Amino acid sequence: MSLGEPLLEATDVRVAYQGHVAVEGVSVTLARGETIVLAGPNGSGKTSLLKGLMGLVPLQSGQVKWFGQPLERFREQRRLGYVPQQAPIQRAPMTALEVVELGARADPGKWFERRHVRSKALSALERAGAARLATRPFGKLSGGQRQLVLLAKALVGEPDVLLLDEPTTGLDALVKRHLLEWISEYGIRNHAALFMVTHDPALLDLPQARVLALKPRIGNLTSGPEPGERLAAGAPAVKAAVQDV
Repeated sequence: MSLGEPLLEATDVRVAYQGHVAVEGVSVTLARGETIVLAGPNGSGKTSLLKGLMGLVPLQSGQVKWFGQPLERFREQRRLGYVPQQAPIQRAPMTALEVVELGARADPGKWFERRHVRSKALSALERAGAARLATRPFGKLSGGQRQLVLLAKALVGEPDVLLLDEPTTGLDALVKRHLLEWISEYGIRNHAALFMVTHDPALLDLPQARVLALKPRIGNLTSGPEPGERLAAGAPAVKAAVQDV
């Protein structure tokens, strides 16, 4: 598969919370059209790394660039579609459809675009197999149903990069297979990059995916890669290492 220019470039990233190192020494690039699956057991630092790459938690050290721009100057967040591991409960009484509409790329100054936001949101929910949830309060949905809605929200804006944290949590096998097919098709059709965090073995077999692993640090209460181990651009798939963690 021919890959495009790098969309993400991260070098020697270190993330810590209140003095406790969550992940350190990680370098990785993500190219246009590429799929990366970051695997590892709970506590290995996968979610911390993803949040650090997006600027949702501060970096202790290292450098992250999106589309060639340093993270601290990056202002094109709409080019990133993000689905968190745990869907937040909306305090406002929003329906599932209204949540998806938040992800649509609408220019507030153009009435023509605004008129089509609802149609785009409905189509995204239908593609996610969640059209029946459109009028239901988002806060009353199950965890799996919220995942479907947030995935539709992330994809309705047609991002260049899709970042998913445990996207299959709470989904049954049939729905999981449908969503993985949808995600893969989206990446191919839009030449988009996919970065997925998981401990679900089903995601390790996605076509053309580069599988990388994080392991808990031995002899330390903090988490991160093994000493001397890095996730580097162009590294081969490490399914054996994933199975060993």
